[in-house]
Amino acid sequence: MRLIICVSLVLSFTSCLKKIDGVDELNTNIFDKEYQGDCWFYIKSTTTFINQFGQTRVRVIGILPDANMPALKPSSIKIRYQVNEQSEILAAVPIDNKSNYTFIYDAVPETVNSYCLKAGIYLESEDSTINTCVICDEL
Repeated sequence: MRLIICVSLVLSFTSCLKKIDGVDELNTNIFDKEYQGDCWFYIKSTTTFINQFGQTRVRVIGILPDANMPALKPSSIKIRYQVNEQSEILAAVPIDNKSNYTFIYDAVPETVNSYCLKAGIYLESEDSTINTCVICDEL
């Protein structure tokens, strides 16, 4: 009987608690599945170059800036990314000396001058990618 009374009291007290302001709006962390902010990275540059085998390639450099990361930053994060419809890359991207994360895609040149970098945050524990967005840049 005491157990039933205790459980009833706990339930009645917890139902009286006010909703905590702002909890529903915690969607600004890029590691959160409910993230609703802007694209979390930007394209630093898109350039052509000749690799060590004499092949022309297009290098697209993406930056995840420090300002878009939560306060506690890991030494590296996993990002799944690709350019246009070329092969997808899953890579651990280390933090640099400016607290940014830089990821580089060396693409095969295409007949178009527009190269779109698609990237998402990879959650290893769930083997899934979240918060994918696409940014395009011209050569």
